[in-house]
Amino acid sequence: MLISLLVALLPGLAFTEVLNLGAGIAIGFGFFLVIFLFYYYPNIPLEFSYWEVDQNAIKYVDTDDKKNRLLSMLLPPSNHLTTIKKEDIREVALSGNIHKDFNAPMAIPYTASLGIFYGGIAMVHNPDYVQITLKNGNKINLSVRRDYTYSRQETIKKLNHFFDDLTDYQIQIDLPRTSL
Repeated sequence: MLISLLVALLPGLAFTEVLNLGAGIAIGFGFFLVIFLFYYYPNIPLEFSYWEVDQNAIKYVDTDDKKNRLLSMLLPPSNHLTTIKKEDIREVALSGNIHKDFNAPMAIPYTASLGIFYGGIAMVHNPDYVQITLKNGNKINLSVRRDYTYSRQETIKKLNHFFDDLTDYQIQIDLPRTSL
């Protein structure tokens, strides 16, 4: 939200100087809404996925629910983690290709803007997630693409530990094991 406000401030101030304060505020607010609603709102599940595991449960931010997504954008501290008890899990699968490593082609001239967006581009090319199927039939996808993009080896170690920890609960696990 702060980035949207800062980006909207530039055209808002420019139009305040050229026209008047009211026009500058209206144009700045318009830029804010476009960035906030048309960029961040649909991209929250891609870029800002969070989940954690403890001894008995998996806790995650449910950004697939549109209300939770908007709440996490407007008031992040008020958005609580959703909890899945490990005994409620029937099956866990790893989707995506953790063996593939995305690298931008060398023919692309590298600029500062490409450097900023490289992580996002790599995350799109690595749609890796842990799919959890609950005993009641619900399916939950927990993204690992961001961690995998920025720290591949560490993410694979954490995933191996996570899956090893689930074997105590008689959960069916479907994953390609990767050695380091």
